[in-house]
Amino acid sequence: MSEKMFDIIGMGAALLDILAQVPEETLAAHKIPKGNMALVESTQLQELCAHFPKAKRASGGATANTLVAASAQGATAGFIGAVGADEQGWHYVR
Repeated sequence: MSEKMFDIIGMGAALLDILAQVPEETLAAHKIPKGNMALVESTQLQELCAHFPKAKRASGGATANTLVAASAQGATAGFIGAVGADEQGWHYVR
């Protein structure tokens, strides 16, 4: 019997948070509620990123975040998820 590779493995949505500080007028113009979280399609994402070039990106999703926490406590963790073959997908993988 072979040794285990991970203490914990999770399968989930590979989400990419895009964080930006913008004036409230900009939110209203794009019909985005303040403090909002929304899943967006690729075309809407490209449009928003063009308006907010200094936005920060953070890989996440509940499963990935839980695995990061387990890893910080000393566990070896593996993540199973799917990403697109685009700039956001490559950012998530890195």
